Amino acid sequence: MIRTKICELFDIKYPILQAPMGPFVTTKLAIAVSDAGGLGTISHAGILEEKDTVIDSVSKMKNDIQVVKKAAKGNFALNIRVAKLQLMLDAYKLADMVVDQVKNDPEVKRKLKAVITSAGDPTIFTRKFKDVGLKVMHVVPTVRHAKKAEEVGCDAVIASGYEAGGHVSPTPVHTNVLIPAVVDAVKIPVIAAGGFCDGRGLASALAMGAQGIQMGTRFINTKECEFHENYKKKIMEAKETDTEVILGMFGPARHLVNEYVMEQKALIAKGTSEDRIRSWELPRWPLAEKDGDINKGIMLCGQCSGRVKDIPTVGDLVERVMREAEETINRLQKLKGTQDLTSVQNQG
Repeated sequence: MIRTKICELFDIKYPILQAPMGPFVTTKLAIAVSDAGGLGTISHAGILEEKDTVIDSVSKMKNDIQVVKKAAKGNFALNIRVAKLQLMLDAYKLADMVVDQVKNDPEVKRKLKAVITSAGDPTIFTRKFKDVGLKVMHVVPTVRHAKKAEEVGCDAVIASGYEAGGHVSPTPVHTNVLIPAVVDAVKIPVIAAGGFCDGRGLASALAMGAQGIQMGTRFINTKECEFHENYKKKIMEAKETDTEVILGMFGPARHLVNEYVMEQKALIAKGTSEDRIRSWELPRWPLAEKDGDINKGIMLCGQCSGRVKDIPTVGDLVERVMREAEETINRLQKLKGTQDLTSVQNQG
């Protein structure tokens, strides 16, 4: 069995993390990933839950913590975005609520192992969370960001390459470059993200020095994920070239190409202000994920969508990934000591 430092850090069976997918809800998915031996993640919900109904994100996450705590057999994490906009809206209140839950609910303290911070400065809440016994991971797109996360006390970093779905770095650094560079730059464990969807990917991440992988798009296409079936079917139909990086809530973000993407690009070409684009896009957030409108809805999605061709249970997917990873590692080990084919041909 493959076990790494993050298995020990979070007391999980397998080195697989479920990516946060805010503003969408991933409560059921988090439970399923936890039950399968990985680390499920409660996403930072926001924007709209129902048409014209603004989410109370603090009450929503508090409820999600209680639901996952009661239902999940294993441990779990949660995500708080720390972008400037999010700090103005709800991040401080969320952080206070999480600390209160850990302090006052023994079962939450036992099962909630980590907070994943993203999209901003890791300094803001790291000490606050660590003081109550939580581990902190920060999502980083560059070596510079990884070093900063280590300096402020993060227990691990999630190095996310440009292939990832959702928000990506303004400066494209791809996964195969980013992961070994971050591994070389920091001493804390590195989780690889961006383009991972199977056991070969896990084996490659381990070969680059990472301690595990984070998957987002691959976990959308599971039976337990809350996303609409149309969203999942659209992913299965996608090619590796069917995503595009456009304007996101906190910067550039990778989407599956549809009418929404083309309309946003047309608005930008006309010189439409970012504020007007924000107002235009706000009601479109739940259209694909909740209502199944895969044309006008927002479809955050990674490049690995071109390799996702089924909708298994989370348990079956995790077991498949681990089996493929072990088979890949065993196959590579058999190459060790094998006589070089070129030299054999030359001798002939």
